[in-house]
Amino acid sequence: HSFPTRRSSDLEYEYATTLGIQVASVPLIVPIAWYSMAIPTLMLARSLSQRPLIVLFFATIGLTAWDFLLDPWMVGEGHWTWVNPEPSLPGLDGIPITNFIGWIIRP
Repeated sequence: HSFPTRRSSDLEYEYATTLGIQVASVPLIVPIAWYSMAIPTLMLARSLSQRPLIVLFFATIGLTAWDFLLDPWMVGEGHWTWVNPEPSLPGLDGIPITNFIGWIIRP
């Protein structure tokens, strides 16, 4: 596997080549997957409230919850790895806790 390094603020992770075609070192499926989750998450958040901050809150919680499911699965399957995975949450080895914190404080 080839692992090009990506930076997300001060977090580094590497994608394997197992997810198919890559554009700018990012598997094409990654932005497609996020878009396919962002739209229904936004629609659900907007169905709960029309107030922008409340919509942002629910959308942030929804996408963070998806990441809680997605990251352990993808790391476990070897599709990506974190360069510095510690400290991590109990039961979520290989994924830094700052990844999830970042989803909440910087949606």
